[in-house]
Amino acid sequence: MHEHIMMKRHTYLLLLACTILMVACSKDDDTVYSNHCYISGVTLGAVRRQLHTTTWNGNDSVYYTTFSGSNFPMTVDQRNLLVENKDSLLYGSDVSAVLVTINYVGMTLVYRAVDDEDGEWLAYKTTDSLDVSKPLYLRVVSEDGNSERYYKFKINIHQQEGDSLYWSRADSTAAFDGMTQMHAAVLNDTLMVLGRTDSGVTRAVRSTMGTIGEWAVETTDLPANADVEGIKQRADRLYATTADGALYTTIDGKHWNQMAPSTAGLSLAAVTERWLYAIVDGRLCRSADGTEWTEEVLDDSVAMLPQTSLRSYCSAQDNGNVRLLLLGYRNTESGDSTAVAWSKMWNEDTPEDEAGWMYINSTPDNVYLCPRLEHLNLLSYDERGLALGGASEAGHGHHEALDALYFSNDQGITWKPDYLLHLPAAVRGVSGPVAAVVDENDYIWLIASNQVWRGRLNRLGFARQ
Repeated sequence: MHEHIMMKRHTYLLLLACTILMVACSKDDDTVYSNHCYISGVTLGAVRRQLHTTTWNGNDSVYYTTFSGSNFPMTVDQRNLLVENKDSLLYGSDVSAVLVTINYVGMTLVYRAVDDEDGEWLAYKTTDSLDVSKPLYLRVVSEDGNSERYYKFKINIHQQEGDSLYWSRADSTAAFDGMTQMHAAVLNDTLMVLGRTDSGVTRAVRSTMGTIGEWAVETTDLPANADVEGIKQRADRLYATTADGALYTTIDGKHWNQMAPSTAGLSLAAVTERWLYAIVDGRLCRSADGTEWTEEVLDDSVAMLPQTSLRSYCSAQDNGNVRLLLLGYRNTESGDSTAVAWSKMWNEDTPEDEAGWMYINSTPDNVYLCPRLEHLNLLSYDERGLALGGASEAGHGHHEALDALYFSNDQGITWKPDYLLHLPAAVRGVSGPVAAVVDENDYIWLIASNQVWRGRLNRLGFARQ
């Protein structure tokens, strides 16, 4: 009996020990290891950027800056296991050492270069910079060690400077020989240059808007005394005035029709969707069809109105306002070395024909007025004003022909040369007439002497690439 009791006690102790051991084991295995492994988000840190500029003497200069990579979101494509930035980084970005924050689910994250198949897998650390100048593989391993995913990680960088203007030589042609005045226009998807010659006004038409084209030259019936450089455009129609105040219009640049009898002292100043504007005997006037002219309301003296080289452009703003800028020169007796500028604005509350004109006063502290250049061209480009031309008019300044592009970011108040946006070096100092026009693809066509150039601000073309 005693032995039986002792056997039962030993059996009980053995069972108790096993139970304790099982409980202990169950506590050790209480953690359930996940088989999930994926990258949930990626953010770039500060990125270094190399930039080029040109010094005052024309030499190339390099400088560096930084920008926040977080402004360029990284997209994680879980279907294709791809991590990349849809919006490319700025041109000149140096991504050889960038802090990259990678949020992931899993036990470990390692990486290596895509083109280094035999390379060592390196452990990802949030404090270490990554060289992402070439694509990487990101390998995420689950907590239970049974699952893993491989992501391809790549950084996209613009291969052209978005805020640089690159030019290409389009043509070298004798089509403009003999022209003393020129005006460029894009009419019915055709690039043409109208020019005054000794025999009249000719029209040179280019066969294509592409990089290579041929020019056909023919005589127009626009009177020889027309102000060719002062031609204005409304949609697919051109307007011009002659020295005796006659107003002409055309839809093809070759055949011109007189709109109204001559008005003494009339020079066309601007054209909008509804109205024609002209300087008539020193007054700024408005007309619907060129037959009757109504004097406009000014906030300053008519003595400050331009009388020659009348240039203008119209621009619509996001707030619904429409602005018309008029630029030109007062008579030579004024001694001005700069242009004078007037502006008119209208909207739904103030119709165009009720809006008055504001003189953009040339205050003593504003040294950035538009220079008084021969063959002045005024364009609207990149939502701002752009002026360019030949040398300073005799006795009115010291600018060299085609020395710079002058931009206005403030509706014509200031005009500053942009040394990052250059004219082609080959045209600097070229004398003679100059013509420029912007086409529907944001290319600037520049005609100087017998040279034809085409250029575009790079970022304006990114959406089309």
